[in-house]
Amino acid sequence: MTILPFDIIEKILEIIALELDDPSLSTINMCSLVCHDWLPMCRKHIFASVILHAPVALDSSSFRRRITVQALHKQLNTSPNIGHYVRDLLCVVAADTDSHFDDPAFINAFKMLPRLQSFRLDAGDIEWNHIRSSFLQIFNISTFSALFVVGIKNLIPADLALCKSLEKLLLRRTTFSTSHSESDTPRIPLRIRYLYVENWSIAEVVNLCDLRCMDETAFLDLSKLIFLSMEISSLNKVDSARALLHTCEHLESLEINTDVFGPVDQDGRDTFIPINLSNIPTLKTLKRLEFDCFLQLGDPYLCLTDELMNMANKNVLEETLITINAFYDNRSVGNWEWGKLDEVFQHPGWPDLRYVSLTIVTYNRDTDILDYTLAELRELVKSHFPKLSASKSVIFMLSIRSHTFTL
Repeated sequence: MTILPFDIIEKILEIIALELDDPSLSTINMCSLVCHDWLPMCRKHIFASVILHAPVALDSSSFRRRITVQALHKQLNTSPNIGHYVRDLLCVVAADTDSHFDDPAFINAFKMLPRLQSFRLDAGDIEWNHIRSSFLQIFNISTFSALFVVGIKNLIPADLALCKSLEKLLLRRTTFSTSHSESDTPRIPLRIRYLYVENWSIAEVVNLCDLRCMDETAFLDLSKLIFLSMEISSLNKVDSARALLHTCEHLESLEINTDVFGPVDQDGRDTFIPINLSNIPTLKTLKRLEFDCFLQLGDPYLCLTDELMNMANKNVLEETLITINAFYDNRSVGNWEWGKLDEVFQHPGWPDLRYVSLTIVTYNRDTDILDYTLAELRELVKSHFPKLSASKSVIFMLSIRSHTFTL
């Protein structure tokens, strides 16, 4: 009988754990029963990502292990070493279940996750003070570096300062406390490198940039920020998005997802609201730019191309990715003035540009009679890009997809 070395066995188990068609890790669970020596190698994958929720029915394909608050506490008390395997934790808190997360036993359970790296708190618009005592335990874990907060009201900025190793921060439907009491005043600044911020939280982040620590230094220090992703879905948030961009000086990657457009023009077309990227201080360091636009009428490039052209001769961009999501019959898409984009990127003001990607996603009713197949539409759109298609210095990728919906 041939016995494989443990490092080979561990590599095989790692490959099995990555199987996309086995999200419940049933194979790894069976492997954990082979022998005592295999158990820790399997547990590393079984408990790597855990979704934690109150005792209600819940499903999530993003996290492998689903468990209730009570079950987690029981397992950690029985086998404390399990806590060492947990790297990613998602907590789902509904308004009628927040009391489950304030149990002293549950607070102690968080203390048994010493190597946690990523934590997502998904709440249904809950006051932070209702669950604060439990989750502050996580903020103090030394390996904790990524925080994702969804649906929290009046989050206390000083609490974020407890996350001394925090690098990634995502905020969706989250507001911050405006209390000016001494206990709520941050003692040290928060320095992050990756920021994801959704529409309603953009203004909140801008306000954090004005917040001061006890020694009068800025609380939110974005001097090391290299990645920023913004979702803009309200016209009154555009100014906040511009203000946030003006606080960033060393961005390397910027993603803007927007479905905000101004009034239709005289021809009945949407007007793109420019972010004025040509005036942001980080343009001298930005290497990757991604636009994701969603619109319903007209030709998006009438103003988007102006936004890009104003950046010419002021940038060091290497990659530009543009996605257009549109509710159109595909005859309209085929007749858009795509050639304007071809002219923009053949301008000499893009000295470092090496890659341009254009993705078009059309949404059609199931009753629509389409004028072109996807293959025909792709060839029609591609014919508008003779210069980019023939370029030897820039790789040009064109992708067209279609989704059908029922009214």
